[in-house]
Amino acid sequence: MSAPKTNIDRQVSRHRGPLLGMLAVGGFVAVLFLGWLLYETRGATDATEVPPADASDTAAPVPETAPVPQAVTPTPTDEPQPPSQP
Repeated sequence: MSAPKTNIDRQVSRHRGPLLGMLAVGGFVAVLFLGWLLYETRGATDATEVPPADASDTAAPVPETAPVPQAVTPTPTDEPQPPSQP
């Protein structure tokens, strides 16, 4: 069902304030977003740059031949095991 009387000029003049307010809020959000992007990218380093490692960043040395755990093969039993209780 359409409106019986539509006067676009009157509607534009009556809604000018809210429309300008929404436009101002959208512009403010865009400025904040661009400011955030600039803030985040200001201290970014190039992908090919590697920051120098500090002596405190080193971990314990890994021995050249670390012990390898031995696999344990279970032996089958003839008797069924009862279910474990929690």
